[in-house]
Amino acid sequence: MNKFFRYLSFAVIASFLVVFNSCGDDDKPTDPKQPEQPEQKITMEQARNALLEFANISNQFSTVFNESGKQVGSNLTPTKKLNGTKTTYPDVSCEILQNGKYLVTCDYGPSPIICSDNYKRRGIVKIETDGFATTTDNLMTVTFDNYYQQGDWYAHEYKIGDATTIMTIKTSGANLQNPDRIDYEVKVTNGLVTDAVTNKSVSYSETTLRTFDHGDGMGLENMCTWNYYITGTWIGVSSDNVPYQLNANSIPLRYRVCCHFFQDGLLDVNVGNGTLVFQIDYSFTNDPTNDCDCDAHVIIPGIPTPQYLSMCNQQ
Repeated sequence: MNKFFRYLSFAVIASFLVVFNSCGDDDKPTDPKQPEQPEQKITMEQARNALLEFANISNQFSTVFNESGKQVGSNLTPTKKLNGTKTTYPDVSCEILQNGKYLVTCDYGPSPIICSDNYKRRGIVKIETDGFATTTDNLMTVTFDNYYQQGDWYAHEYKIGDATTIMTIKTSGANLQNPDRIDYEVKVTNGLVTDAVTNKSVSYSETTLRTFDHGDGMGLENMCTWNYYITGTWIGVSSDNVPYQLNANSIPLRYRVCCHFFQDGLLDVNVGNGTLVFQIDYSFTNDPTNDCDCDAHVIIPGIPTPQYLSMCNQQ
């Protein structure tokens, strides 16, 4: 589930900035009946950086979403204790709290270890949960204790969250016995990602609904057939103090696991409090028979013709 965020901005939005860079202030449509609103003055490099950082931080938390569900699914046994040897990681324990919930503690150790998803991890993640992640009406709350991770395509390691960061994952709809519809309500509050090398930080919040649409079965061997829809909002501030907001509400984003590109949906993008505003339309395709095409349109206010971009050469 994490790949789509990687390509959302790294491969798409950053490329669209080339289009906007050619549009000066005189190209912006104005309404003489409305007073002009002050805009934050940002450079194109700052705008590009804000979107790239959004891609990074949203991908990092999406990876936490995946890893948390996997660890709960594998370790939800009340008698499971730490292995105690401190030589084999991750070291995972599970206990029942006084409120009746389970607490799964994942200790990845003091040094980075390579996990099954090719992420390197160290530190501790704690997951408080009602039960399994695929059970309807289940609530998982994820917190972080000096936790770091690094994907194999990132040059740097990143610290995820701080003492105030909370990620909640609420399931509703069907369970594994009826997988036609599973909804994941994902919220990130006080989200923070810090580059362990540069020490630059990006803040982030998320309120999204991820709905499983269809696939050939819920076993991991079928994951490349899973199709999801996403609606919601992502809000944050870049390391350059540039605010950004992305919305996918009017038309849900659709993606298939193992495909690097969104297949449908409309994404509204706002960078710098209105300095850079546009939409990405993923419904456009040059090949209706291809379920993993790399075509999209960017819709720029005041420009009647959508701008085409092939994302195939942006990987």
